[in-house]
Amino acid sequence: MWRTVWILALSVTAPGWSAFARAETEPANKSDLRVEELTSFPPSYGVHRPRGACLCRGKLGEKVELAKMAELRSRLSKGVACLASDFDGNGFLDFALLRQGWNEDSNAIGTTDVIVLMYGPDGWIRSVALPRRVSIFSFGLYRARGEAGRFGEPASETDGLVDWGEGGSTLGFLYKRGLFEVSAHASEDH
Repeated sequence: MWRTVWILALSVTAPGWSAFARAETEPANKSDLRVEELTSFPPSYGVHRPRGACLCRGKLGEKVELAKMAELRSRLSKGVACLASDFDGNGFLDFALLRQGWNEDSNAIGTTDVIVLMYGPDGWIRSVALPRRVSIFSFGLYRARGEAGRFGEPASETDGLVDWGEGGSTLGFLYKRGLFEVSAHASEDH
């Protein structure tokens, strides 16, 4: 038991790894949105639960831009499917809002547009639309990691978003230079 704990401690503190350690404190929420864990899914999802699936409720300030997804503003009072994390690494919670969410995808085959609301110390900074639609069923959080994944998924100091390939290409979305860059990777051995 002691040896396992000691090895784990070394791997977390080893040179080059400290930047990839999970933050000890949660990112600050500078929005008027509340994040609730999503606990019920359509029967077609079986035991599958997208990583980080949540419901965001509340309202957005007047300055927050939603581009072509303005209908989300009125739907936020009842709740909008979302993923929440600090995607830009500035210490503040950001929100990926899905136009169509998991509970609206009863056959587990739908796709949706996603807009990410980026926040900083003074509140909303910008809204960034993902460059392509994603599979609702396989869309989730891509946790920060210190090394590339089995199929070449990138190492990242911050959380990102991912559309797991489920037999096709896995698409990773990492925030860099004001937008979400997309990388494609195999989803299984061929």
